[in-house]
Amino acid sequence: MDSHPHQHRPAGTDEAALAGLLDLDAEVLHSYLSEVTAWIRELAADRPPRRILDLGSGTGTGVFALLERFGSADVIAVDISAPLLDRLNGKARVLGVAGQVRTLQADLDTAWPVIAPVDLVWASSSLHHLADPDRVLARSSPRSAPAGS
Repeated sequence: MDSHPHQHRPAGTDEAALAGLLDLDAEVLHSYLSEVTAWIRELAADRPPRRILDLGSGTGTGVFALLERFGSADVIAVDISAPLLDRLNGKARVLGVAGQVRTLQADLDTAWPVIAPVDLVWASSSLHHLADPDRVLARSSPRSAPAGS
């Protein structure tokens, strides 16, 4: 793909309203996320992830769902929106997991932040926002931690 065919955040988008909508989505999709993360936990039973990368983390729906399943993991949450990441950080403090969550603001279509190897990459409801999701996923693959690390 050479170009992104549409915008998801028009100029003047109210970030607070967007954050509220994402939090509402999290409530509505809670049982679905619970099922998906349970499935991931089953698949990773012999080697639970210690470091998780959440691409397009928004307000942290995936971050917190994954931390419920993998309580000793650390999560790197990447999003283009500083206000959404601020909200995610606030939730992490309230939930007592701030020490396990690192946020990075980045536009994955233009730049890739320096990220240590990870064991699991999560990209829920975010890939359609990217101009070239295949490229972003390919770039995330080499960040996977080698077995036994």
